[in-house]
Amino acid sequence: YEYTIVEHGGLTFFTLDADYELEVTSSQDVPALTVETTFPDADPYFTNLSSMDNVSPSGFTLEWTGTSNGDVTINLLGAGAETIPTLSFTTANDGYHTFTANDLTGLQGPMIAVEMIYGTETPINATGYDSRSTIVVRTYTILQLSFTDDS
Repeated sequence: YEYTIVEHGGLTFFTLDADYELEVTSSQDVPALTVETTFPDADPYFTNLSSMDNVSPSGFTLEWTGTSNGDVTINLLGAGAETIPTLSFTTANDGYHTFTANDLTGLQGPMIAVEMIYGTETPINATGYDSRSTIVVRTYTILQLSFTDDS
């Protein structure tokens, strides 16, 4: 892999909106391949809520920065859901989304996790690769919130 190195706390990160050349080593299943992809041009993160903030099951607005063209996927996971979203949808990456009481029906509290995914997908159009083969590059933002009691 060739990439721009950005170090933070001893970790190495990719750079937003940078091009990368990826090399796939051949195996008995696929031939060797060199392909270029672009890392997402934005890294959305939440701005109006912090981890463990209280939100109402009657509805709340989620705001974020790092807007760009395209969509984001937002997953809400209720208590006990572990890795299976209770609610999952795609919306414009425009910086906000309002959840209604109807949207939140079925979420089990007292805690919920909010996961936002933004990314790019590049098809691999090369001999020896299935037409569904892609390179998917994503950024994730996760927030844990507490449901308040409206009564």
